[in-house]
Amino acid sequence: MMKRDALIVFVVFLALVLLPVLVAQLTRPEPAARTPIELDSLTYEGVRYENTSQGVSLAGMLFVPDGEGPFPAVVMLTGSGPYRRANSWYLNYARYLQASGIVVLLPDRRGSESSSGDWRTASLEDLATDTHAAISYLRTERPGLANSIGVLGVSQGGVIASIVASEVPDLAFAINVVGHAVPMNDQLRYEENNNLRQAGFLPG
Repeated sequence: MMKRDALIVFVVFLALVLLPVLVAQLTRPEPAARTPIELDSLTYEGVRYENTSQGVSLAGMLFVPDGEGPFPAVVMLTGSGPYRRANSWYLNYARYLQASGIVVLLPDRRGSESSSGDWRTASLEDLATDTHAAISYLRTERPGLANSIGVLGVSQGGVIASIVASEVPDLAFAINVVGHAVPMNDQLRYEENNNLRQAGFLPG
């Protein structure tokens, strides 16, 4: 009798835990298909500049609008991890801003594509100095191109944008797109909890 009761309790427990997961997996709609942007379809210029404070040689893509300048300009900061120039997420931003009359400097993240260094061993403050170098490039190497310069950061790039904004008093603007404003451990815990909930696991 006790074994049967224990088995019933175990089956009910499995049903409570697994059933929401199975239902979530079976009823989740398929994501809408998106047409990726081909890098070759965009108009840009490859550029190089130096972060002399840390001995890092940096590269990137410069998207210049049609028409007569000077233009507003933005340095776009990518998220954590490796970076590829063909990433449609960032190219969507660059294409839209360029079409809106804004110069976009989209750097190769330190240690990615044509930039030297290693993002894996760099602090957020180190990566902020790469952004300082990008701003300096626009101001000194491309005079007359930009009449104002700001930064736009995505995810971890948004955190770096906030650091740069605190260090560059004459920055025109700083945009933080889904960058966290809490300690990194809290941010990762929040992210993984929500990933598990989306997979169908119960809260907590």
